[in-house]
Amino acid sequence: MGVTITTLAQFYVHALAIEREAVARYDEFTRYAEDHDRDELADVFRSLCRLERDHVRLIEKRFGPIEVPPLIAARYRWLEAGPTESQAAAHEWILRLIEPREALKVALEAERRAQIFYEQLAEEASDAEVRRFAREFAEEEAEHAARLERALAAEGDSHVDWERYFGADSEGG
Repeated sequence: MGVTITTLAQFYVHALAIEREAVARYDEFTRYAEDHDRDELADVFRSLCRLERDHVRLIEKRFGPIEVPPLIAARYRWLEAGPTESQAAAHEWILRLIEPREALKVALEAERRAQIFYEQLAEEASDAEVRRFAREFAEEEAEHAARLERALAAEGDSHVDWERYFGADSEGG
C-alpha cells in the first residue's frame, strides 16, 4: 500500500484525493465523449462522475471541508506525472490524443488501483471504523470497475493491424 493510515481522518484525506481526481477525470472524459458524438460513452462517464461526486459529498458532510495536501493528491492522479509545471501541457496533450478505448482503460486502471488500495487498507488497518469504510469503498470501486469492463468490452478495438497491410510476409514492392 505504501502509506500508513491509522485514523478515520487520515483515511478520508486519501479517499477524498482519490474521489476528487475521479470526479475531475470523469468530467473531462464526459466532455470528450460528448465532443466526439459518443453519447453512450458519455453516459457511462457521466454516471460514474455522479457516483464519485456523491463519495466526495459523503466525506465532506462527515468531516467538513478537507484540504488534501498536494503530495497526497499527486499520488492518485490518473494522467499526470513529473514536475507540476509540465503537467498542464502533458494533460492537454493526452486529452487531445486519447481514443475512447484508452479513456476507458485509464479509468478502469484508476478504479482498480483505488479498489486495491481500499482492500489492502480493509485488511491492514488497526482501526475498525477505517476497515469498515475501506471495505465499503472497495466494494463500490469494484462496481465501478465492472461497469467500465462492460463498456470496454462493448467498445470496438481501434487498433490498426499494420502488419496485416505491410507485414513481413509480403514481398517488397
